[in-house]
Amino acid sequence: MKKTTRKLFAVLSALLALCMFLSLAACGDEGSGDTTTAAATTAGTKTTKATTTEKTVEPVARPIELTVEDGKAANGFKWKLVDGEVQITAYSGKDKDTVVPDKINGNPVTSIAKGAFKGATFKTIDLPESLTSIADTAFKASSIKEIVIPNNVKTIGANAFTDCGYLTSIVIGDSVEKLGKEVFFNCSGLTKITIGKKLATLGEGVFHGTSALEEFEVADGCENFSVKDGVLYSKDQKILYLAPRNTADEFTVPSGVTELGQYAFAYCGDLTNVVMPDTLTTIGMWAFTSCGKLTDVVMPDSVTTVGQSIFRDCGEITSVHISKNLKQISTYCFAGCGKMESAEVTGEATTIIQAYGFWNCGGLKEITLGKQIKTLGNGTFDGCGALAEIKYQGTQAEWDEVEIKGTGTIPSATKIVPNS
Repeated sequence: MKKTTRKLFAVLSALLALCMFLSLAACGDEGSGDTTTAAATTAGTKTTKATTTEKTVEPVARPIELTVEDGKAANGFKWKLVDGEVQITAYSGKDKDTVVPDKINGNPVTSIAKGAFKGATFKTIDLPESLTSIADTAFKASSIKEIVIPNNVKTIGANAFTDCGYLTSIVIGDSVEKLGKEVFFNCSGLTKITIGKKLATLGEGVFHGTSALEEFEVADGCENFSVKDGVLYSKDQKILYLAPRNTADEFTVPSGVTELGQYAFAYCGDLTNVVMPDTLTTIGMWAFTSCGKLTDVVMPDSVTTVGQSIFRDCGEITSVHISKNLKQISTYCFAGCGKMESAEVTGEATTIIQAYGFWNCGGLKEITLGKQIKTLGNGTFDGCGALAEIKYQGTQAEWDEVEIKGTGTIPSATKIVPNS
């Protein structure tokens, strides 16, 4: 009896061991077939978070049509009907990946109203091909990270993406003809712009505050823009619109370029020198602002016109040659150039120094002004506490005829030294 019991026990033990072996083998097969699922099961919340990070947004299946009562919001979109077309006027949804419908109640969605998505928290938005216009401030201060503008949109209004600090890339559709004033103002995270075929007009200050912009692409068949060596030019390469913000050391502007666009080299923090050709006639506003390592500036005598603040806050500039054919020193032209010790404004064409032209140039000790100078704008030398003397190439009587606007334009301790 005891022998029988021992045999039975041995058999049962063997069967139990076999079952355990088969169970472990099955678990191993499941793990090798789907490591993500297995890891998520064993690691819990931590691994689930990692899996979510890798999630990609699936392409939207269009067309999308919504039917709602008139006056009622459609999936968080407030809207109104204008001449048989839908205009999106506001959004209250909370989806991180938002999709705008093609139609509401059978009517095409064609426009986004002023401020419609202002402050919205979505990361991406998919817009319908029926869209034709995006109004001023449409996405202002939203959390949008990337966007593709549909190919039927023709205009993007002023400040449409102002203060979108999370925006990293934008693709501008092939029918967009104009970007409104300061459309990307303070988009400090924007690194890449793709320009469509029809874009022709850049509004004032379009690139103001785009301190991280490093990459430009233009669509095949683009009519008005081109990219060479990473720099954005006009199609004929006569206008240099924008250099990547990571441009460093010395940059030579190609011969044949006649104009530097607004903010062309702004925020290029590692740029030390720019060689400008004698074909250059115009420098757009804020062209070199905040180039913190720029030291010496030679403005060729071919330059006749400059915009405001072109060298503002270039704190390391020590010397500058100003074109003899420049018509005027612009507002805030050299403001904040604290290490510039001397300057000459002696060209026969230069008759005006506009307001705050040399404002806060704390290191400026002397400046020579030609007798052709007729006007000093308000605050021209305000904040120039070290300015010991102004050498004037005309007579005292001629100096007495110079119009000096405002108060504090010339420091009280500064001595005027006429030619005779």
